[in-house]
Amino acid sequence: MVISGLLVNTLPEKLEQVKKELSGIRGVEINSVVDNYRIVVVMESESVDGEIAVSNHIAGMDGVLSVNLAYHNFEEEGKTCN
Repeated sequence: MVISGLLVNTLPEKLEQVKKELSGIRGVEINSVVDNYRIVVVMESESVDGEIAVSNHIAGMDGVLSVNLAYHNFEEEGKTCN
């Protein structure tokens, strides 16, 4: 499993539209909004390829200026630390 933190920069006038679209994407959760145009997102996906696909989808949304990766973590199912 891959967990990522993203900062999505939007046009201020498109903020609500982008938030609505983000809310409809499986594995994406809006954490907060900063300065009325930056959206802090936590994303969970099954693989790095899935993470990249969703990030590219978000980057292509109307009103999105950029998507910046702020945090990235890999977790393997069933693996424990001893």
